[in-house]
Amino acid sequence: MNKQMKYTSLSFLFLLLIASSCGDKQKRISIAAPKVEKAIFYQINVRDFTPEGTFKAMLPRLAEIKALGVNTLVLAPIHSIGQKNRQGTLGSLKASSDFNAIHADLGTTADFTALLDSCHAQGLYVLMEWNNTTTSADHPWLTTHPDWFKIDSSYYPTNVLADLSLLNTAVDSVQAELAKSLAYWVESFGIDGYYVKSADVLAETWWTNTLSELKKIKPLLFLAHTENQKLQEAGFDLMVDAGVYNQLAALFVKPNTAHQAAITALDNHFHYICQPWTGSAAEMPVQRYSNRKAAMLACLLNVILPGNPFLVAGEEVGHTSPLLPYEKNNIIWSANPDIRSLYSTLLHLRTTASSLSEAGMGSDSLSHPEILLLRRGQGLNTIYTLINPTDSLANVEIPTQMQGKRFTDLFTGRSVLLEKELLMLEFSFYLLKEDATS
Repeated sequence: MNKQMKYTSLSFLFLLLIASSCGDKQKRISIAAPKVEKAIFYQINVRDFTPEGTFKAMLPRLAEIKALGVNTLVLAPIHSIGQKNRQGTLGSLKASSDFNAIHADLGTTADFTALLDSCHAQGLYVLMEWNNTTTSADHPWLTTHPDWFKIDSSYYPTNVLADLSLLNTAVDSVQAELAKSLAYWVESFGIDGYYVKSADVLAETWWTNTLSELKKIKPLLFLAHTENQKLQEAGFDLMVDAGVYNQLAALFVKPNTAHQAAITALDNHFHYICQPWTGSAAEMPVQRYSNRKAAMLACLLNVILPGNPFLVAGEEVGHTSPLLPYEKNNIIWSANPDIRSLYSTLLHLRTTASSLSEAGMGSDSLSHPEILLLRRGQGLNTIYTLINPTDSLANVEIPTQMQGKRFTDLFTGRSVLLEKELLMLEFSFYLLKEDATS
């Protein structure tokens, strides 16, 4: 057995022995194993989600989250944040002073347990975002294990003003500690998986061994913010498809270009229209596209494209300013009910329309070079999406095979008879399924 496997195995054995010695545990609420193809992700920064910024304050809003149409929460890092060189008012979510501790401002371990049980009672899975590359500048390991850190000019202690220290993940004992922490949150609290931002810094063999051991505790979901396919082979369920984010910028920000061949998406990946938390300001869709209607169309594509949609809390109410990384962001949750309604309708369609979970996507060329026609599914189950991503009216010639047929617009519920041409308003769309009797 090599060193890497030895440390991982010993870490899990240690944790399981602790668990078995704890005596009677409060009965927890169980939930069926998550299904990857059905997952719709919703990332929450706890300190932004309510005025109080606590786990307890989230409880009354869980039904609202469920009603939106998502089923898997992704919690931005909840660990304690160091004091040394703290950035801004609240500090960086990446500046953890203890990977096994909850930030006191968010609540207690009992509060976190209650949140997980309440989420499971609502049918919501809970993943944690996992930062495995940095600690705070005052993490105890800097004193007890200085060899666990890299010397880099951007990080503490080389940069004495930096709030972050850079872990040396090539060290066996660092890998063992990371494995223990990953297991701790699953075994102690029953979380449902992880979203790992820097999975590439650890070897595929380490992930293969670690994920295998973690999945012995309970069924789990693992997301990696990387396009390294070897990590999918190592046990990650979904990889990031960052291409969608960039393609949509071209679609809505650069007018008068041909878009038909530009929109692609990968199965077994997740994609987004708002960058997940990275430690820097997160640009919201309404801000990115400078047009609320274009942002709503971006949501449509995020939902209907192959792969899994990943949302950032606040985009569904049209929040217009960047989410700042070191401060509390005040999101007006009652704003823009039309945007929330669109999100909810589309997300529920994603769950109920089986064609939107099938592999693959087709597209058809149209006479109008800027109008998109996308296809998901087969036969009468095919869902056709017509999109006008421009700020102008568009008269579209309908493909011959669709002319003279009646469709139901799944978004509005209205019946649509397609003739030779269709006039589309600016930034409009149709989500069509052919009627069986047409």
